[in-house]
Amino acid sequence: MSSEPGGAPVPAAAVGPDTFCYDMAYGRADTPFVRWARGLGCRDAVPGWGMLVEQAAESFRLWRGVRPLTAPLRKDSHLVVLYGNLAPEGAVAKITGQEGERFSGRARVFEGEEA
Repeated sequence: MSSEPGGAPVPAAAVGPDTFCYDMAYGRADTPFVRWARGLGCRDAVPGWGMLVEQAAESFRLWRGVRPLTAPLRKDSHLVVLYGNLAPEGAVAKITGQEGERFSGRARVFEGEEA
């Protein structure tokens, strides 16, 4: 158990502008440790999503013999906002396998994931 106020895992004096803080836990929002470290002005503080993904990929490699890609394929994660006759009020789409800003031709529209 920590002697730091609030039960911090390390002394506040150990965190500064040159400190990188990595929390092994993860969740939908920043963890209390990540918020605490950022509040102390650390260089960067990140939750454990990266470790979770890399460990899962390595486990998959051990079981299946193939290691999945873990780096983002694109900075924008293939999400684009659509406007036009198919989405007059706007829509978000995940575009994969095609590069470019504009596309023309016939579009297939699905109401769900079933083809």
